[in-house]
Amino acid sequence: MRFSFGPYLLDTDRHELTCRGEAVSVEPQVFHLLAFLIENRNRVVSRDDLINAIWDGRFISDAAVSSRIKSARQAIGDDGKTQHSIRTVHGKGIRFVADVTADAESETLEKPLVVADPPKSKNPANRWPALLAVCAIVFVGLVAFLGSRSGPSEQVRIAVLPIVNATGDDTFDWTEYGLMSLIVDDIGRSTSHAMIPSRSVAAALDGEEPPETGDLRISDGASDKLHQVYGASHVLLTRLTLSGGSLQLESQLFGPRGALADQILLGGDPTALALDMGRFVLSRLPDARVVERETDTVSTNPFVIEAYARGRAFQYQGRAEDALKLFQVAADQEPENFWLAYEIALTLRMVGDIGASETKLNELLERAQGMGQAKPLALVFNGLGRLRSVQGDQSGAIEHFLAALEAGQPLNDHARNAAILTNLGIEERRRGNLEKAEAYLIDAMSEYDKAGYGSPPGELLNSLGLLKFETGEFEEVERYLQRAAEAFQLSGAEHYEASAIKNLGEAYVYTGRWDKAAQFYLKSLEIRDRLDNASGRLSSLAAISELRLLEGRFEDAEPHARALLQLAEQEGREDYEAEALEVLGDIARYRGAHRTANRDYSDAISIETRRNREGDVVRLTAKQLLVAEMSELITEEILAERLEQFASSAETLESTGLRVYIAEIRGELALRQLALGEAKSFYSFAYEASLDLKYPSASGRLAARLGRIELAMGNVEAATENLAFAKNTHPDHYETRLLESAIAAYRGEADTSEALMRQARSAANDHWLRVEEELPLFGALARL
Repeated sequence: MRFSFGPYLLDTDRHELTCRGEAVSVEPQVFHLLAFLIENRNRVVSRDDLINAIWDGRFISDAAVSSRIKSARQAIGDDGKTQHSIRTVHGKGIRFVADVTADAESETLEKPLVVADPPKSKNPANRWPALLAVCAIVFVGLVAFLGSRSGPSEQVRIAVLPIVNATGDDTFDWTEYGLMSLIVDDIGRSTSHAMIPSRSVAAALDGEEPPETGDLRISDGASDKLHQVYGASHVLLTRLTLSGGSLQLESQLFGPRGALADQILLGGDPTALALDMGRFVLSRLPDARVVERETDTVSTNPFVIEAYARGRAFQYQGRAEDALKLFQVAADQEPENFWLAYEIALTLRMVGDIGASETKLNELLERAQGMGQAKPLALVFNGLGRLRSVQGDQSGAIEHFLAALEAGQPLNDHARNAAILTNLGIEERRRGNLEKAEAYLIDAMSEYDKAGYGSPPGELLNSLGLLKFETGEFEEVERYLQRAAEAFQLSGAEHYEASAIKNLGEAYVYTGRWDKAAQFYLKSLEIRDRLDNASGRLSSLAAISELRLLEGRFEDAEPHARALLQLAEQEGREDYEAEALEVLGDIARYRGAHRTANRDYSDAISIETRRNREGDVVRLTAKQLLVAEMSELITEEILAERLEQFASSAETLESTGLRVYIAEIRGELALRQLALGEAKSFYSFAYEASLDLKYPSASGRLAARLGRIELAMGNVEAATENLAFAKNTHPDHYETRLLESAIAAYRGEADTSEALMRQARSAANDHWLRVEEELPLFGALARL
């Protein structure tokens, strides 16, 4: 497939990017990222989507993801400030927004990967110069490893920590992750017991490593997280040292009651020591059901084993191209090795060669079906499901995930089942099948519980909370998001904790609990400030400034909005620049500073015009016209005509939020003209449309506003019904208090009315100036 955009042509069959016919040099991973964004240009792509597509869902640092996005932008002449092709979407992810023309008629040109010739020596020890020539080993410490490859028991769950290289020789740095992967795989393939997933181990350690000398131990905090949060029953710590010219691998296995066993092994081959250590651990585990090893083991060839281990170590660092070369060198020695072929298939996907990855997985599917073993078949089905997900084929993804779930049933691997169920929930949610999505996610929670997790992972809880947000079940939103924040806090994942806390604040805004919302927004900002997370700070600052504006706390909203504007300019984030300018414009308009408001709105309109945000341009232009009418630069008649045009634009854009906003302005204008019937019609439309937004606080405010109009028209019963709804959705809003006060006054309850009016004034804060201007108007309406 060829995709044209501007002067660029991206050919996925040829795996090349050109600009006006000239080849553009681009790394395979960056090419794959570009292709993925273009193929999914009809939606916002989240960071998790990218990790699943480019890195096969493996543990990758935020810095690595941001670096690849930056490289992708640079490859097509884009950057973080202009964002003319790859745009960051506030709080959601990124999206490819340039105009694209797709052409399916691309000539396929197969270009086989070139790797070093395999070593000729029959002595494995002499093969390493050739292997090392393929790729130099230089590691950056990422405490992470791949997900579970095992079948769990509900009682035994094993956490294997990265090996400590205490040899003093940096040529053994690869053993930290390489030997760990061998031990994890060997134990996982040899028993029915479960391995704690890599991301969980990394989160629990939070950068901590066992000491290079002395007792092999980790802190109580890390140990508690592994045991209490992730259900680990056993933890293995291992250290590689030099002793008398030989390598020494020492380990300490901890069980439910503390130190269980220790072992010291001596030898010259680190991979052989790791495999022997795995067998030692197996011998100390309770009731291990050992499975058939003939086809499950990686290899018996020391050269192949080490190449495999080194390749896995490269995967942990996100160096997929280097990992692929090592796997292919090993596969040249053993072409029929299933597990090498499987790693090659996964790594091909990581480097962006989707077609080759799919071909390899389909070949492996035939082999796995002939092997008669559950684990290989489940792995391949799951890999094909994730591949279909990357391609946007939701039906195909669901089909393969279901097949993976069925194939893996004999393994009794609850953690693996939970991961697949979570994938199914995500795909169904993308298809809009919220009931099915919820069912799968709830089942995933049950499976995590069976797997021994003290609590489901924060990612799953956060996903459930956001799902409930879509269905409008805000009590459930609060429950899941609170648990997600707690889970992230326990696991040390502060970045995700801040996101969950901010999401929780947003839920409180929607339900009218603004004091609690402010607490959570400020807490998320505090965490993000500490982490120096610029993107997160922008999100939290935007949320706080908008909330303070809603509350009428202009003196608090303004500095937050100015901080947002400054940071957005520094980071090249025009989306947040426009948000900040709109808040500042609103504050100026409410204060009567019409010239300042007009300037801020104009600047925001310019930005949103560049970003092709038509709906935002319409909303901002409506606000600018309000300022012009207040300044007597245009008449009410002209304003009414333009608002009618904007209402048509909102219908064309199918924007419910814009429909609500324009209808509300038109209702306000009708009130000023004492056109009660027209005002009621506009506010009724706004109220009914707001219910589709599942935004209770806004619906409550509009219901209270509509109730005041009903009361002015003498419809006391209707006004009372509106008050009941408003008190149920946002009881503390000043509009609710104003309606309640007006009804009390209508009933002759003067003292109650006055008390409620004082409460309304307190709740309105700086909005009270506008309310005072309206009160005589409603009095006149009542007299009419």
